[in-house]
Amino acid sequence: MKMDPKWLLISFLTMSFATFYTEELPAFNHEVSQQNIYLFPYAKKIGTSIQYTQAVNQVQIEMELSRYPKKEGIIWIKVSQQDRDESIQRFFTVQGGRFSQAIDLPFGEGLYEIEVFASNSTTSYYPLAKWTISHSGKRGLPIQTGLTAIREGLSWEVPTMNQMNESTFPIKIKVANPTLSSILLQVQKGSQIAKRLLYLKGGSLELEVPYLFGAGTYQIQLLAPTEADSTRYEEMIRFSPQTTADFVANPIQFYQPAEEIGLDILQPTVGGEEIGEKFLVDAVMHRPVDLQATPFLVLEVSKGKDRSYSYLPIREKKVSEQAILRFGEGKYTIRLLKPDLLMTPTNQLHLLPLAEWIIESKQNPDKRDLLPQQGIESDHAEIIKLATMITKHAKSSREKAYRIYEYVATHIAYDMQKASAPIFDWRSSAIQTLQDQKATCQGYTYLAVALLRASQISARVVEGTVVGVPHAWGEVWLDGKWVPFDATWGAGYLTQSGIFHADYKKEYFDPSETSFRDHQRLRVVY
Repeated sequence: MKMDPKWLLISFLTMSFATFYTEELPAFNHEVSQQNIYLFPYAKKIGTSIQYTQAVNQVQIEMELSRYPKKEGIIWIKVSQQDRDESIQRFFTVQGGRFSQAIDLPFGEGLYEIEVFASNSTTSYYPLAKWTISHSGKRGLPIQTGLTAIREGLSWEVPTMNQMNESTFPIKIKVANPTLSSILLQVQKGSQIAKRLLYLKGGSLELEVPYLFGAGTYQIQLLAPTEADSTRYEEMIRFSPQTTADFVANPIQFYQPAEEIGLDILQPTVGGEEIGEKFLVDAVMHRPVDLQATPFLVLEVSKGKDRSYSYLPIREKKVSEQAILRFGEGKYTIRLLKPDLLMTPTNQLHLLPLAEWIIESKQNPDKRDLLPQQGIESDHAEIIKLATMITKHAKSSREKAYRIYEYVATHIAYDMQKASAPIFDWRSSAIQTLQDQKATCQGYTYLAVALLRASQISARVVEGTVVGVPHAWGEVWLDGKWVPFDATWGAGYLTQSGIFHADYKKEYFDPSETSFRDHQRLRVVY
């Protein structure tokens, strides 16, 4: 399938971080409290009294700002570990001139510097105080917040150090802003970065963030759209956990059309996993989807030059399907694609990429021509029952195959109405053909191949042309070679007035070169 390259190189999102400017007053006439807290001139101006109490891995800060000019302001606290050159910053609201907050000392044993700033009426930040303390505790979880966390009313819950696991980082968040529907997750380790949009439900979100890049220290950021531009993001909160797990995953890559429909892939959560023959695709769309244009999503599964396609029906903004890795062991590229049937007047689909990831299949023999596939429901109870009935007295695979060909050619009529309709029929299948008792060449072939596979005989669908007109027929593996058959041509013919006339012909099973000379084979379809 040929994709327009302009759809494959879409920039995901631009990033924007808030920058905080500190307008310092001259640092002379420092006052020192009894706890060795250095007070800056602005602290005296707004009547600041401050004290702290040091506890396990925390420092409790109490402040009173008796002449603070704002009923509600912002306090900015910076915590630095001087030995390791690490720091975090946190922003808090202060109301009525009183402030009380416990601040983590997350970097383990060492000397810490605590700096406190306050916003004035012009939204600049003035230094209030700073002091140093010695800490002998173990390393904790560094958490840093930005002003956007206050704007969105962010609250969060993460596990304690004793509760953390080595494979994922669990987060629960809630925002007070009712208009915030999505946030950006960024996972970074060194120069390796992965991003994806997350969608809030009732202002809440609970997720397990996988450690994608193996052992080390991570920066896990949650960002919200800026007020001025919804395509740019500002940091709300940043966690810096560590893991010793050496598993390396491939993050799922999302494209711009995924954001337009609010696509969230629930399973799988990452790429790079090792699996067997099947895997689950479970996704939800948080934004409106035009079901007339897009009643299904397309799943492309490729391994080297081999690829298969399946259609995932959208039901209540969800898709859920067991997909098959039919081409044996090895690495597969999985792509989720969005069709637009309103732009598809013929049998060719117009597709936009939504997401892409890699998986690896282990202990999986190549059974491409025996497994079910899109439109070929060889595992369906009706197909299995019919195949058993048709082949009941057959003594060889060749006889079974011929009886299936004969049954399809003599029981299915040609569907002239469908053949003349210039639309893509994504529901075409063996089961539909069986129910309707009529089909075009695709339906004939789907049913025959499904019955053959249900009989444990390898078979496949071939696309090609007959006198330049697109056509489909089948091939069955018999006596060590692929044998062609065309149940459509074996069923009868069309009169000059366009009426189907049933006229069974057995010669289109394992046909001679002469009788099949008009068939030009192009490709096998999975």
